[in-house]
Amino acid sequence: ASNTAANLAHIPEAVSGDYQLVYELNIPSNPNYNIAPPLYNKDTHESIRFASFDRIAYYLEVDDEYVWVSMDTFTDDSRKIGVPCLSLECGDGVTRTVIQQIVNNVNVVSNVAGLNGLGYTGNVEFWPFNYGPANGISIPGASTTDYDFGDAPAADGVY
Repeated sequence: ASNTAANLAHIPEAVSGDYQLVYELNIPSNPNYNIAPPLYNKDTHESIRFASFDRIAYYLEVDDEYVWVSMDTFTDDSRKIGVPCLSLECGDGVTRTVIQQIVNNVNVVSNVAGLNGLGYTGNVEFWPFNYGPANGISIPGASTTDYDFGDAPAADGVY
Protein backbone atom coordinates (compact mmCIF):
# COMPACT_ATOMS: atom_id res chain seq x y z
CA ALA A 1 0.00 0.00 0.00
CA SER A 2 1.15 3.51 -0.76
CA ASN A 3 2.43 5.67 2.08
CA THR A 4 2.49 8.84 -0.02
CA ALA A 5 0.52 11.09 2.34
CA ALA A 6 2.51 9.99 5.39
CA ASN A 7 5.82 10.38 3.55
CA LEU A 8 4.98 13.82 2.17
CA ALA A 9 4.03 14.98 5.66
CA HIS A 10 7.75 14.67 6.58
CA ILE A 11 8.89 16.91 3.71
CA PRO A 12 8.68 20.60 4.64
CA GLU A 13 8.50 21.82 1.04
CA ALA A 14 5.73 19.34 0.23
CA VAL A 15 3.50 20.60 3.04
CA SER A 16 4.36 24.29 2.57
CA GLY A 17 1.50 24.86 0.14
CA ASP A 18 3.96 26.29 -2.39
CA TYR A 19 3.58 23.35 -4.79
CA GLN A 20 0.65 22.15 -6.89
CA LEU A 21 0.35 18.61 -8.20
CA VAL A 22 0.55 18.81 -11.99
CA TYR A 23 1.07 15.19 -13.04
CA GLU A 24 0.59 11.93 -11.16
CA LEU A 25 1.62 8.64 -12.74
CA ASN A 26 1.62 5.06 -11.54
CA ILE A 27 4.55 3.87 -13.64
CA PRO A 28 3.69 0.61 -15.40
CA SER A 29 6.13 -2.33 -15.42
CA ASN A 30 6.70 -2.06 -19.17
CA PRO A 31 5.79 1.43 -20.34
CA ASN A 32 5.69 2.07 -24.08
CA TYR A 33 5.90 5.80 -24.65
CA ASN A 34 7.04 5.50 -28.29
CA ILE A 35 3.50 5.55 -29.64
CA ALA A 36 1.44 7.33 -27.01
CA PRO A 37 1.93 9.60 -24.01
CA PRO A 38 1.76 8.29 -20.46
CA LEU A 39 -1.70 7.74 -19.05
CA TYR A 40 -1.50 10.03 -16.05
CA ASN A 41 -3.73 9.42 -13.03
CA LYS A 42 -3.88 13.19 -12.70
CA ASP A 43 -3.00 15.87 -15.26
CA THR A 44 -3.66 19.52 -14.42
CA HIS A 45 -1.02 21.13 -16.64
CA GLU A 46 -3.65 23.11 -18.56
CA SER A 47 -4.52 25.01 -15.39
CA ILE A 48 -0.92 26.19 -14.92
CA ARG A 49 -0.24 29.55 -16.57
CA PHE A 50 2.95 29.89 -18.62
CA ALA A 51 5.87 31.15 -16.51
CA SER A 52 3.73 31.21 -13.34
CA PHE A 53 6.05 28.96 -11.30
CA ASP A 54 9.65 29.22 -10.14
CA ARG A 55 10.22 25.74 -8.63
CA ILE A 56 9.60 22.19 -9.85
CA ALA A 57 9.54 19.07 -7.68
CA TYR A 58 9.34 15.35 -8.34
CA TYR A 59 8.32 12.67 -5.86
CA LEU A 60 9.07 9.00 -6.52
CA GLU A 61 7.94 6.17 -4.28
CA VAL A 62 8.99 2.55 -4.77
CA ASP A 63 7.87 0.03 -2.17
CA ASP A 64 8.80 1.58 1.18
CA GLU A 65 11.39 4.01 -0.17
CA TYR A 66 10.82 7.53 -1.46
CA VAL A 67 12.67 10.55 -2.75
CA TRP A 68 11.53 14.16 -3.22
CA VAL A 69 13.67 16.37 -5.45
CA SER A 70 12.88 20.05 -5.94
CA MET A 71 14.76 22.65 -7.96
CA ASP A 72 14.54 26.01 -9.64
CA THR A 73 12.62 25.77 -12.91
CA PHE A 74 14.22 24.38 -16.05
CA THR A 75 11.23 25.43 -18.18
CA ASP A 76 8.42 27.96 -17.98
CA ASP A 77 6.02 25.53 -19.69
CA SER A 78 4.14 23.04 -17.49
CA ARG A 79 3.59 20.83 -20.55
CA LYS A 80 7.33 20.04 -20.47
CA ILE A 81 7.66 18.80 -16.89
CA GLY A 82 5.92 15.45 -17.42
CA VAL A 83 7.47 12.25 -18.75
CA PRO A 84 9.15 12.92 -22.12
CA CYS A 85 7.92 10.65 -24.91
CA LEU A 86 8.07 10.45 -28.69
CA SER A 87 4.49 11.65 -29.13
CA LEU A 88 4.19 15.39 -29.62
CA GLU A 89 1.46 15.21 -26.97
CA CYS A 90 4.34 15.05 -24.47
CA GLY A 91 5.40 18.65 -24.44
CA ASP A 92 4.28 21.70 -26.33
CA GLY A 93 2.60 19.84 -29.22
CA VAL A 94 5.13 21.15 -31.75
CA THR A 95 8.48 19.65 -30.78
CA ARG A 96 9.51 16.77 -28.54
CA THR A 97 10.70 17.81 -25.12
CA VAL A 98 14.49 17.80 -24.94
CA ILE A 99 15.96 19.51 -21.90
CA GLN A 100 19.55 19.33 -20.76
CA GLN A 101 20.71 22.01 -18.40
CA ILE A 102 22.16 22.90 -15.04
CA VAL A 103 19.59 23.51 -12.28
CA ASN A 104 20.13 25.35 -9.03
CA ASN A 105 18.83 25.16 -5.49
CA VAL A 106 18.24 21.41 -5.68
CA ASN A 107 16.79 19.96 -2.48
CA VAL A 108 16.62 16.21 -1.90
CA VAL A 109 14.60 14.58 0.88
CA SER A 110 14.44 10.80 1.18
CA ASN A 111 14.10 7.99 3.66
CA VAL A 112 17.09 6.36 1.96
CA ALA A 113 20.33 7.10 3.80
CA GLY A 114 22.77 9.30 1.91
CA LEU A 115 20.24 10.91 -0.45
CA ASN A 116 19.36 13.99 1.57
CA GLY A 117 20.69 17.48 1.05
CA LEU A 118 19.79 21.09 0.39
CA GLY A 119 21.00 23.74 -2.02
CA TYR A 120 22.76 21.51 -4.52
CA THR A 121 23.55 22.35 -8.12
CA GLY A 122 22.30 19.60 -10.42
CA ASN A 123 21.71 18.63 -14.03
CA VAL A 124 18.47 17.74 -15.78
CA GLU A 125 18.65 15.28 -18.69
CA PHE A 126 15.10 14.98 -19.98
CA TRP A 127 14.40 13.54 -23.44
CA PRO A 128 12.58 10.64 -25.14
CA PHE A 129 15.54 9.46 -27.22
CA ASN A 130 18.47 7.15 -26.71
CA TYR A 131 21.58 8.78 -25.34
CA GLY A 132 25.33 8.41 -25.37
CA PRO A 133 28.14 8.99 -22.89
CA ALA A 134 29.48 12.22 -24.42
CA ASN A 135 29.45 15.03 -21.87
CA GLY A 136 26.87 17.06 -23.79
CA ILE A 137 27.06 20.32 -21.84
CA SER A 138 30.44 19.91 -20.13
CA ILE A 139 29.14 18.94 -16.70
CA PRO A 140 32.07 19.19 -14.24
CA GLY A 141 33.28 15.72 -13.23
CA ALA A 142 31.20 13.86 -15.83
CA SER A 143 32.88 11.34 -18.12
CA THR A 144 33.01 11.58 -21.90
CA THR A 145 33.20 7.78 -22.21
CA ASP A 146 31.00 6.41 -19.41
CA TYR A 147 27.23 6.75 -19.00
CA ASP A 148 26.76 8.98 -15.99
CA PHE A 149 25.22 12.30 -14.99
CA GLY A 150 26.58 14.20 -18.01
CA ASP A 151 25.38 12.41 -21.15
CA ALA A 152 24.09 13.62 -24.52
CA PRO A 153 20.83 12.84 -26.31
CA ALA A 154 20.82 10.97 -29.60
CA ALA A 155 18.77 12.34 -32.48
CA ASP A 156 16.53 9.29 -32.51
CA GLY A 157 15.78 6.03 -30.79
CA VAL A 158 13.28 4.99 -28.18
CA TYR A 159 14.66 5.20 -24.69
